Amino acid sequence: MIKINNILVAVELDKESEGVIEYGITLGLILDANVRCLHVSRPEASRLIYDEEGILLDNYNDSLDDVVVDDIEDMVDDDLQKLRAMVVTVKNKLSIVEHTVIVNVRSDFAVAGIISEAEETAADLIIVGAHVDYRRQDMGISNLSRSIIDKSTKSVVVVPSTYGNRNLDHICMFINFEFGELTMIQDMIQVATNNGIHLSFIHILDIDEKVVAVEKKLKVYQRLFLQDEEHNLISFTMKTGNIDDIIDDLTNDMDVDLIGLKTQKKHWNLFGLQKAFDTSVLNHIKVPLYIWRR
Repeated sequence: MIKINNILVAVELDKESEGVIEYGITLGLILDANVRCLHVSRPEASRLIYDEEGILLDNYNDSLDDVVVDDIEDMVDDDLQKLRAMVVTVKNKLSIVEHTVIVNVRSDFAVAGIISEAEETAADLIIVGAHVDYRRQDMGISNLSRSIIDKSTKSVVVVPSTYGNRNLDHICMFINFEFGELTMIQDMIQVATNNGIHLSFIHILDIDEKVVAVEKKLKVYQRLFLQDEEHNLISFTMKTGNIDDIIDDLTNDMDVDLIGLKTQKKHWNLFGLQKAFDTSVLNHIKVPLYIWRR
């Protein structure tokens, strides 16, 4: 999360959006980053032009008549006014009326529009809502959030729709003792020390026989990263058990405000869980989830 200068907060215009905007602006204040709020207005059916074989044309915009173009512009303008009103409401709630937050609405397909906006504005971090539905056990967050995580080259924070805004006091990052995680650890330690945030690096273990090997790895990491007194808020620990129970423990007993992991890996397969670890985390999200990418 180090060197984040520009944050893109992508929202729907629904009741959960104000919470996501509030989280994005608050994180921007903590990190001293610029915040841009985006809503993507999906193309209307009248915009889709097909050829004689029923294949969608890529250049359908060139085929739109003036009436359709005017309708699209009106739709975008209406959504822009709604988004501005939501941002003003959040700023008033946070008592930062004079704080600048850029807003934009673009007409596009949701995932493509969000990713394009992030690239065009040099966003370092994308924040999206999770829209958690606990009634569906097979899908912890929305397909949109999953698609942004899978397709974006930027770091992503997924905010559960049920999550209330609060200060960022405790971050937990899952680690798997991989070389590619060393930069992530350095970045997160700098963020934590610069902002006085408690930071826990945790390795999840479900095989008791591997405890000794993991403990040796943890000692190496402690010697490597925790030599200075200023790192008294940083810890490297191990937890054993079911990932759902561990996340509950982190969010309830340890009061963790942000859970993170490096990018997306297919399996958590070193000294630990022989299953789709990342999917389990996504399906049990209770606090914002940070997907780190360099």
